Amino acid sequence: MTFAAPRGLIDIFKDGALMTWRNLLTLVWLNLAWVAMAWTLILLGPATLAVYHLVATRLREDLEIDFRLLPRLVLRFLGSGLLWALSAVMFAVLFYANTTVWPRFLPPFGTTVVLMVWLYLLWLFVALQPFLLEALAVREARFLPAWRDAFLGLARQPFEGHVSVLFGVILLVAGLYFRTLAPVVLIALGLTFAAALVAPLRERPEPQDVVEEEEATA
Repeated sequence: MTFAAPRGLIDIFKDGALMTWRNLLTLVWLNLAWVAMAWTLILLGPATLAVYHLVATRLREDLEIDFRLLPRLVLRFLGSGLLWALSAVMFAVLFYANTTVWPRFLPPFGTTVVLMVWLYLLWLFVALQPFLLEALAVREARFLPAWRDAFLGLARQPFEGHVSVLFGVILLVAGLYFRTLAPVVLIALGLTFAAALVAPLRERPEPQDVVEEEEATA
């Protein structure tokens, strides 16, 4: 497996913003397609991997998306997507159980320690997701090796990976405040910036005939 060279937060945000600006309508359609599939719950994981795959392999490569590939990708990622969604549900159950049960038995100091540990584990779990999605949806690694790759990826960009969680928090707050944001573009936007964190945008040079036409009209 290979990793992109670590980059700064400004470069990551710049790539994510460029990908969003150039493909805003595409992201809206991707998000709507994700919502249409995710409401079934069964397809939530496969749909997430399929959308991430298109963002990472097409938009990040400065290429157009063929939406006809989406159903085929959902089927391809059915198994890994279900495992990914199940891991998120299991972590949510563990987080809820440990942050609600232990405070009933521990003294205040012990409760504070438990809450701090689990809040960091939550932060770490979210920070790992871009690298995990990359491993599952782009490299198509098996589930357990994908988690290993995710930890290795985060280890190469620990600061950027942890700080990127704040962007997810901002998107979540915006989605709660602007009720129409989530079904229209929220998920696709988050996946776009996740893809930008893992690897840079590769801009394609303009075709030579377009360049010559622009020079002739200048």
